[in-house]
Amino acid sequence: MKDKLLWFGTLLCLTAFLGFTTVADDFRHLNELAAVVAVFALGVVITGIALRAKRRHYVIPESRSLWSGIVLTLFGILGFGFVADDFKHAGEVLGSAAVLLAGVTLLYLTWRKHRLPSPD
Repeated sequence: MKDKLLWFGTLLCLTAFLGFTTVADDFRHLNELAAVVAVFALGVVITGIALRAKRRHYVIPESRSLWSGIVLTLFGILGFGFVADDFKHAGEVLGSAAVLLAGVTLLYLTWRKHRLPSPD
């Protein structure tokens, strides 16, 4: 496992495909489907960033803030998809939103600090 970010992005994509066949297979809860799609999108973005950095010979730093931001964003997505999937309890929605916002903010600040390559 030389490139941990590439490995993690690929693992997220494979986990999303497994989620399509097990969790989001009956389409009763729209948020479960949205969560699995969001996990897949996060995996594609992380894999794209890792492949672009490898192609440009750019070393992505092994910082705790980058990994914490990725994990918090993933937990926020999963929180919206599986904990707050019916939006009946305000605490579930606020908790999931807070975790997602913290993860995205941490990713953005890490991105700016280390000047990582853009995923486009």
